[in-house]
Amino acid sequence: MSPDLKARVQWIESHRELLGWTLGLFVTLAVAVWIYWLQLAYPIPPGSDPGNWIAISYAYIGGHYAGQVNPYGYPPLLFPLLGSLILLTGSPLAAGHLIIPIEILLLGLSTYALSRAMLRSVVLSLALVTFLLLDPYFMTMFFWGALPNLLAFSFLNLSLLGLVWTGQGRLRRGTLFFWGFGSATVLTHSLAGLALAAIVAAVLLLSMFVPLKLPKGADLKAVGDAPALFLRRLIFSRPGCYGFLAAAAVVGGWYLGTFLSGTPHPAYFTPGSALQMHPATYGQFLRNLLPGLVLSKYTVFYLLVFLVAFLFAGFGGLVAFRPGWISTPLLLLIGSWLAVAGIAIMGWLLSISTDYHRFGFFLVIPAGLSIAFLIDRLWLARGPTGSEGSLIRSPPGTAREVRPIPPTFHPTRRARVAFVGVFALVGSLIAAGAAAPTYARYVNVNAGPTHDQQFVDALNAIDHSGVSGSILTIKGNLKWTWAITHRAAYAPRPGNAFLFYPVQITDSALAYYALTSRNAMTNGLVSVSVAGKDPAFLGGVPDFSVYQNGGVAGTMRVPPQFVQVSLLGAVNHTAYTVGLTGSPTYQPPGGAGLPAVITYSEPAFLFQQSISITPGIPTAHIATRATPTGADRILSVQEVLTGPALVGVTTQLTATPGTFQWQTYTLRYTGLLTDGTVTPSTALQGVTDYYPAAGGGAAVLVFTPSPSFPGSSVNGSVDITTPSAAGNIPNLPPIVNTTEVWRELGVRFIVIPNQASFALYAGSFLLDEAQYLTGEFGCQVYFSNAEWNVLIVPQSVVGLTSG
Repeated sequence: MSPDLKARVQWIESHRELLGWTLGLFVTLAVAVWIYWLQLAYPIPPGSDPGNWIAISYAYIGGHYAGQVNPYGYPPLLFPLLGSLILLTGSPLAAGHLIIPIEILLLGLSTYALSRAMLRSVVLSLALVTFLLLDPYFMTMFFWGALPNLLAFSFLNLSLLGLVWTGQGRLRRGTLFFWGFGSATVLTHSLAGLALAAIVAAVLLLSMFVPLKLPKGADLKAVGDAPALFLRRLIFSRPGCYGFLAAAAVVGGWYLGTFLSGTPHPAYFTPGSALQMHPATYGQFLRNLLPGLVLSKYTVFYLLVFLVAFLFAGFGGLVAFRPGWISTPLLLLIGSWLAVAGIAIMGWLLSISTDYHRFGFFLVIPAGLSIAFLIDRLWLARGPTGSEGSLIRSPPGTAREVRPIPPTFHPTRRARVAFVGVFALVGSLIAAGAAAPTYARYVNVNAGPTHDQQFVDALNAIDHSGVSGSILTIKGNLKWTWAITHRAAYAPRPGNAFLFYPVQITDSALAYYALTSRNAMTNGLVSVSVAGKDPAFLGGVPDFSVYQNGGVAGTMRVPPQFVQVSLLGAVNHTAYTVGLTGSPTYQPPGGAGLPAVITYSEPAFLFQQSISITPGIPTAHIATRATPTGADRILSVQEVLTGPALVGVTTQLTATPGTFQWQTYTLRYTGLLTDGTVTPSTALQGVTDYYPAAGGGAAVLVFTPSPSFPGSSVNGSVDITTPSAAGNIPNLPPIVNTTEVWRELGVRFIVIPNQASFALYAGSFLLDEAQYLTGEFGCQVYFSNAEWNVLIVPQSVVGLTSG
C-alpha cells in the first residue's frame, strides 16, 4: 500500500463516525425527498389517517375541528408539530405532505443512532438504515398515514438508545434519554408506549439472572457494560430516580388530567365478545418480517410461543455456560423479541381484538438489529483465528507451516469490512430498484379519486356555499373531509376494526342506513331495511343484512319485481298473473321486537310483508300475506329471494324439508352462512346459484291458499338466521329512520362518487345513489364533476328554517 493511500485509509478510519453520520443523513434525506416527490402526484397526501391527525391538530392551534374527533383523548405530541406546519404553510394539505419527509428523517437518524450504540461497524449501521427505508412492507406506514406510530418509533429508538447507554455505565446521558424519550414515546402513541414498557420489563427481568463478577472493593460507578446493574442504574441511581419521577409526573399528569376531565381514550385493548372472531388480523402479525407469507392465526400463535420458549432457553444457556457473552446490546435484543411476542401472546389469550398487523411492525427494527449484531460479533469482530487481534505469529526459526489444499482463507478485518460494504451497497441498489415501482404503486393505491383535485373541488364547493351543516359521505374520504372542511362528517365503514371510540362506531352504522334506506330495524346482529316507497329505487321489501365485526354486510332481499301473484278471474274463470305495480306504504314498528308492515294495495289484492326481529337473536322473520279485495281468487304468491347487488351467492337445500342454506361472498366477507326456514315447508320450490332475471343465486318460494279455505288469504313466512352474526355496536337504536338520522347529525351535504368511480367503494351506498337521494328525499345536486356529486339536503327534511 502506497504511503498516500495508507494515509487516506487512516484518515477515513479516524473520522469514520463523522463519515457514517454524513452518509446516514444523505441516505435518509434521499429517501425522504424521493417519497415526498412521489406523493406530490396528488394534492391530498396518500392514506386517510393523515386527515384525522390534521383534524385533531386544529385543536392545538386554536382552530375549529370536526365534532367526531376527540383531540385530547389521543396522545398529544404529534399534533403541535402538525399544527405548526399548518400555521407555517397556511394549508392542511401542504402540512400533510411535509410531515412525511420530516418523520422519515427522524426515523432514519434515530435508527442509525441506536445502531451505533449496539454495533461496532459503521458499515452495518448504514446498511441497516438503508434496508429499513427501502423495505416496502415497513414503509407502507408512510403511505397509509401512520403518523403517530412512526413518530413514536423515532422516540422509541432514542429511548432504547438511552437504555443501552445506561447499561454501559453512562448514567447521566443514558437515563436522560431513556426517561425523556420514553415519556415522549408514551405521549405519542399508546401501543408504542406499551411496547417500550414491555421491553424494559423484559430487560430488567433478564438482567436479574446475569451474574456480576467484580474484583473485591471495585467501584460500581466505574464499571462499564454490566447488564446485571440495569435495575440499580435505571431506577435506583440518582439520575435514574430523578428521571423516573419526572417521567411519572409528565405522563401521569397527562392521563390523570384527561381522566378527571372525562376525556375518553381510544379503546385499543378492549377484549372481544364471545361472538366475535378471535383477535382480528392476528394471522398477519409476522407478515412484516416475511412479506407475502400467509399463515393462519393459530400457526402464528404457536410460532410465537415457540419463539419465546427458544429465547428463554437460549438465554438460560448463556447464563449457565457463557455469561461473559451477555452484553447490554444482546440483552436488549432478547428483551425486544420477548416483549413484542409476549404482548401478542397475551392479546390472544385475552381475546383482545386490535390491529396485530400494525403491532407486528415493532419486530422489524429488532430483527434488522439482530441480524446486524450477529454479523458484527461473529464475523466482523473476529480475528483470523477466531477472536479480534488474536493473530499468533510463529517464533523465529521455526519451520514454515504447510499450506493446506485448498488454502484456508484468513481475511483481515479491513477485508471483511470491505466485503460487507460491497455486499450492502449491491443489496441497497437492488432494494432501491425493487422499491421504486412499489412505492409509486403505494401512492396510487392509497390515493386515487379521494385524493385528486376533483375531490378537493367538491369539498371547496361546500366551503364556499355559505350553508352550514355537516356532511354525509362514504368510506375512504371521511377523515380528509374533516381536515379540509373543518365540518362534522359521517360515513359508513366496512367494519369497526380501526374505529376506537364508541361514538364513531355508532355513527358509522347510522351513516350506512342513512345512505341505503329510509327505514330500518336492527338488533345489532341482523337488520332489515326498506329503501323507500319509490318503486324505481326499491332494492327489496325488505333487505336483510348481517353484522360482522361492526360492519354491515348485505345478505338477502325480496325484490318487489320478483313478487308474482296468480289469480283466478271470477267472471271468465281464467287464471292470470300480476306483479306489484304501485308504491308501498310503510308502517314502522311500535317498538323493539314489534313488526313493521310493508303494504301494496293492488286492484285485485292486498299484499303485505310483516317483518320482525327479536332482540338478541340473529334472526329476521318475514311473514307474507296476500288477501283478495274483490271476487277474484288468489291461486298462489311467488317470491324470489336474491342477493344484493355486487354480492355473490351460492345456495343448497338441506335435509329438513322447507330449509335451505345461503352463502354470500363480498369483497370483505367470504362465505357468510345463512339458514332459511320456510313455512309451510312445501312453499320452498327450490334454490339455484343462478337465477337469470336476478343474475345470481336465488331461492324460489310459492305460497298457496289453505286447502280448507281456497278462497281466503294466502299466508306464509320465512325465517332468516345467520349464526355467525356478531354485533358490537354500542347504543344502536332498534329503529332507524333516515331523515331523523340526518336531522340528529345535522346533515346538509352528501358527497358521493358518480357511476364512473362507484366500484372503488362498493358496499358503502347504492349503485344509483344520487338518483335515489333526489327521487326519494328531494335532495338537489349542488355541485358535480367527472368523479363526484355534491347533493344538498332540503331544509324541510332536516327541520331547518334557514340555511
